[in-house]
Amino acid sequence: MQLLEAADVTLSSGQPKQPLVLTYQLDQPLPENSVLYVVHADGTSEDVLAAADGATATVPSEVLVADMSPDRRTGTVTVDHLSLFQWFAGASTNLIGRFTGQRADPPNCPGPYPPWMTQLPVFLDEQNAPMRVCVERDGKDPDTAVVKIANNRGGYMRITSPVTPSWAWQSMFGADIQTWQFDLAAAALSGFGVPANELSRSWLLPPGAQVHIGFSRQAVADQNPLTIRGRLPLLGAVGGAVHHAINAAADPSSQLLMLGMYGVCAQSASAAAADNFDAAGLAQASAQYIGCVLDDPDHVVRYLKGKISADTWRSMERAVGQAMAGAVQKLGWLLGVGQLAFVALDLGATFALNATPGAWTITLYPPLPRAGGSGGGVRAADLAGAQVPSLCGHPAGQLVDGKLPIDNPSAGFVSLVLEPSGMVPGPLLGDVTGDGLRDAVVVAECSTGGVSWPMHLLLYGPGPKLLSAVDLGPETSLEHADVTGLQAEGTDVVVTWNGYEGAGGDPLIFSGRLHYEDGQLQLLDAGAID
Repeated sequence: MQLLEAADVTLSSGQPKQPLVLTYQLDQPLPENSVLYVVHADGTSEDVLAAADGATATVPSEVLVADMSPDRRTGTVTVDHLSLFQWFAGASTNLIGRFTGQRADPPNCPGPYPPWMTQLPVFLDEQNAPMRVCVERDGKDPDTAVVKIANNRGGYMRITSPVTPSWAWQSMFGADIQTWQFDLAAAALSGFGVPANELSRSWLLPPGAQVHIGFSRQAVADQNPLTIRGRLPLLGAVGGAVHHAINAAADPSSQLLMLGMYGVCAQSASAAAADNFDAAGLAQASAQYIGCVLDDPDHVVRYLKGKISADTWRSMERAVGQAMAGAVQKLGWLLGVGQLAFVALDLGATFALNATPGAWTITLYPPLPRAGGSGGGVRAADLAGAQVPSLCGHPAGQLVDGKLPIDNPSAGFVSLVLEPSGMVPGPLLGDVTGDGLRDAVVVAECSTGGVSWPMHLLLYGPGPKLLSAVDLGPETSLEHADVTGLQAEGTDVVVTWNGYEGAGGDPLIFSGRLHYEDGQLQLLDAGAID
């Protein structure tokens, strides 16, 4: 980040009675991928300098993102009280997010994949993704895949696996989780709407925290594929605001209080498990949740005391009481001033991602059968030389290294997406035809030179044999249709794609269900997602 200017603003009469507008004029337009923002310190310049020298504790700060003029040369920020203001320019939301506690370091996976993982896992690997993810083999069991997930947002996430894993570790608890810790986490998850039969395979992930989940080879093979899902619901956003206000990440007692607050007050927040909501919904739920805590803070402490063994409680009662007293003061302030500007903007972008399956899923594909073994079917490697139908005006033909040989490169291309590329998923392997053998649904890209055409979905059976194809163009009614997700649901496949006009058009998100019947692949229930 770049410090542009700093000013310690005071009035002899105290704080202003009306909000003030701070303005910063740039010599050049601010780049589209950058933000202009103010760090607003709750202290004087002497306080800030003392904190920088290590003489005092760090001064609490707010981050206020500037509204930019149409020419992106002038930024404005509205403030309701004065202190030290520092103008910065940042190159990305990730930079600002790290400053405000909305971004996290990614997990570390120095080891290789399990030997059976011949098809790479699929997840969104980007610094601003809501979940930072990596996968490696278990150091104690090479046949076990370890999925490591870090919460890269400022709210509490719910992580769910379709199966109970071999093991799981949470940074919030450490290696030896106690029974009472599990009970507290389970009660908090219940407040998120997690049913009892999913508690053993669901985790509550605080901002910046990690969960590591071990999956045996058999668990992945039985799911075909296995998809882990994340979500940031309304209650998670509310909890994130509280977590940030009481600095729970730095205080084990405050982390414990967060679980207690969820256990006591989760149902007091309207639409506790809702995924999609606006700023008004967030404000309403925050007021209800924080109001529940402030109405009877001792209720939270009594709740914790009832869940924790007597001996353990005696050792932590004083620290929890002190943390609760501090939390009451901070939550009263939070209820009065609301959320930071960046947090509101960032959460809005996060909620928009709820409609993008690829941003919230981690998919592990089943082990491919050994050559000559039982359970034969399509392998991803076989598709590089498969037959393709006539696409984008090109005649049907056989691929070479995943591409159709075309003499004149300017005439366009036809190719299969054999590995994940950007937001486009790789082949989905599963029994689509219902014959007990593994099929493949794969994305085909094509053009007749220049602009690419809408993508197609091809279905292959063992061989590989081309069984059927679907053109997304007629279902999109827009110039482009780019696939963003493939997800197995029984023998059907849920497909999501972006439709848009031109190179820079705003996309609409579409979804549909691929169903195979009477020798044809059909796209059912297709339409735009609200």
